[in-house]
Amino acid sequence: MKNEIEINEQENSIYIGHKSSYDEVKVFPEKKIFIIETQYDDDHVRYYKTYEYKIETEPTKMQIRLIEDCSTPPDDYSVRDGVVLESEMKGEFTGASPEDFKKATEWNYVEILHVSYFYILSKHPEILPEIEFRKLLRQTSENIHAALTKVEDAVNDNNLGLEIITDEDGYKSIFYPETETLIKEWDEYRDLMIAGDEKKEKTTYAKKERDSKKFTDRLFSVESANYVGIDKDTFERSSEIIQHINDFLERSSSLFANEESQQSSESSNEKSSSATEKTATGARIFFGLLAGLFAFGILFQIFVAIVALVGALALGSIGVNVSESDEALRNLEATANILSVIISFVLARKLYKLITS
Repeated sequence: MKNEIEINEQENSIYIGHKSSYDEVKVFPEKKIFIIETQYDDDHVRYYKTYEYKIETEPTKMQIRLIEDCSTPPDDYSVRDGVVLESEMKGEFTGASPEDFKKATEWNYVEILHVSYFYILSKHPEILPEIEFRKLLRQTSENIHAALTKVEDAVNDNNLGLEIITDEDGYKSIFYPETETLIKEWDEYRDLMIAGDEKKEKTTYAKKERDSKKFTDRLFSVESANYVGIDKDTFERSSEIIQHINDFLERSSSLFANEESQQSSESSNEKSSSATEKTATGARIFFGLLAGLFAFGILFQIFVAIVALVGALALGSIGVNVSESDEALRNLEATANILSVIISFVLARKLYKLITS
């Protein structure tokens, strides 16, 4: 059964629901810290682990160290400020020994194969840009697929009768197919184990377990010449890991497409706005010229009449009869035309600037 995954971008958190428990991972990218809250269905206690992390590139790696481990209610700390509180453990069951806690408080590399690590990486585009993040996911998926092919080939070539078993939750293992004979062998082994009888190690089921372990160790041990490229845990969770990778690739594509669409829309709006502005400017120039020419024509006629009238009055005052002197009339009209052109041009130009500004 696939784990239920919910991402809350506003809270920078990812919820991972399991069959009988849940984990909620809250990330604080600025501080490079994440907190895991865990609760089991049949338990009212909540468990919190706070980790500090570092991200390396070329190749991409992640280191984490435990800085706080507690459960509540009541507040019960095993680690605070990166220090193991052995004095407060009081010998009760904590799920891990002081030595385990001490190792966890040191910087340790982790395999970037869990959905929470994928999410943490996605919160740091300044370290791992979009394209590099997608490349990491895609390469991880390809590596797992290649390893699974090698495992399948090895299992098909074995002469022990081993098979790849996938349970109802999607987890894989390498063991013998479930037959009536295997069930009876298991019942015998289980009864001896419950009774504490050492004869259980001599049973057929115990031998099959040893053969299976020997076979799988050859495939998943880095030191082995038959190493397939992934560890046993990655093989067992391969279906889940690949599904999570595909989810993040799809989610990343959606976000990337939205960003491109937004950028394209903004660019189109800018172009449209620019084109509209150019059109409006052209229209203003055209109507400005039209208005200027019209104003020039009207003003020219008005000023011709005004200048002619003023000229006639001026000449009349000095004893010249304009209507009886052709030369005086021509001079007056010429003077009126020149002055009217100058005045009309100046006023029409001002009108044009007013309209086009």
